[in-house]
Amino acid sequence: MYSPKVKEDLIPILYRLARQEQKPMTALVDEMLRSEIAQRNGHFKPSGDGAVSKGVKKTADAGGS
Repeated sequence: MYSPKVKEDLIPILYRLARQEQKPMTALVDEMLRSEIAQRNGHFKPSGDGAVSKGVKKTADAGGS
């Protein structure tokens, strides 16, 4: 499965936020991504394997990453 890399400049910010919220960085990033996906698509439905499924619109790659 494809695993995108988080840009290096975001790591210290995510680290501080995760410490403030007393949760692992992976949990924080997952929560942030799910929230943003839900806002952009109106609804979000994770499948049993953690992949995004029905109701999520495909978007074109913005490029440059």
